[in-house]
Amino acid sequence: MYIYCYELMKLQSFKNIRLIAGESGLDRKISWVYVLQTPSLDNWVYGEEVLFVLNSDDIYKTLQDAISHCISCAVILKDKNNKSILTPEVIQLAQKENFPLFEMDYYIKIIDVTREISTYIIHKQETTEYLNYFFYKIFHADDLKTEDMEEFALNYGFLNEHHFLVATIYGKNVSKLNDIKSLFHIYVTEGNIRFLSAVLNGRFVIIAYGLPSYMEQAIQVIKNTFLVIEKKVVDSLYMGIGNISSHLRDIRYSYIKSIKALYLCSDQEKIVDYNELGFSRLLLNVADVNVLKDYSSHILGKIMDYDKQNNTFFVDTIKSYVLFNGNINKSANKLHIHRNTCIYRISKIKELFDIDLDNPYMRADILNALSIHDFLKNADSNDLDISHETIDLHFKGNKKDYFS
Repeated sequence: MYIYCYELMKLQSFKNIRLIAGESGLDRKISWVYVLQTPSLDNWVYGEEVLFVLNSDDIYKTLQDAISHCISCAVILKDKNNKSILTPEVIQLAQKENFPLFEMDYYIKIIDVTREISTYIIHKQETTEYLNYFFYKIFHADDLKTEDMEEFALNYGFLNEHHFLVATIYGKNVSKLNDIKSLFHIYVTEGNIRFLSAVLNGRFVIIAYGLPSYMEQAIQVIKNTFLVIEKKVVDSLYMGIGNISSHLRDIRYSYIKSIKALYLCSDQEKIVDYNELGFSRLLLNVADVNVLKDYSSHILGKIMDYDKQNNTFFVDTIKSYVLFNGNINKSANKLHIHRNTCIYRISKIKELFDIDLDNPYMRADILNALSIHDFLKNADSNDLDISHETIDLHFKGNKKDYFS
């Protein structure tokens, strides 16, 4: 289990310990505490410790040693006269390496600081384990009882009037999910909304909850935070947002919808909100994709085949004509062709395929078929690992494997 450097600054014992340099590295992980008592760190540390330096003949060399051993951050004790021993060169090195460098007054008892950090790490481990248990139960347990609900409400402050919302973030590099989780809690602004999160099934899942009047605000906060995180993470990220649930028991359905919304994500549209979907919402809930393929092929199949064989653009022409409600001028402008060319194409389509484009029901069928075609095309080109099997409510794997 680990914490992050920025969490140190929340501790009571750190209120008089100042950050001198390396602010951009505050998202580094800390696994434990080590007080320097040897000339070198060799064979004494594993990496990811917070290093306390009580005295050092060469603070610059000590800092270099700490960086080379993957120490997360360092706390430097002032001298007996409570004067800083940090030189400009040391501060410059920490800044260059994005290495958080703290300075501590001489009179502060080191044992109080190290004890609080160690206790905090252990407590966070216990808290995380319980949070994982909560996510596991709330999303797929068939035996969710009233006692469970009351216990969760007590631990997380759920109220009867609270509404809930789930958002799911997917990144192709699963190893970065914990970093994404860290960044989310650094940049999210809670205010009237509270957030719980966990990394599970290869995705980062967020639960937002609060009074009904604040839930739309919660959606906007999540979207804004995602945009900030995406700029800081090199990997491509996508986010699906589920519907708002009025009861904790129904939150699993918001989770499912958030994952289904990921089906529609693309590099052009990285955030898809299930609540804003129209016809696509129906497509996401069709269990058998072949039904959609058959429908689209029945309406447009012959025209698409003709386009391929004859290098024509009849499908694009139909799409523009239907979307502009039969307006030739607007259709021609959209297609960047002459008005007479558009008229010719429409006439040819009617002749070749016996399609009555003036029939409103036929236009509706064509629009539906075009929407299905685009949906299936996007799903095929989308290599997000979000198959229907991964959102089965009855998770069949090992509970430990659920959190990854």
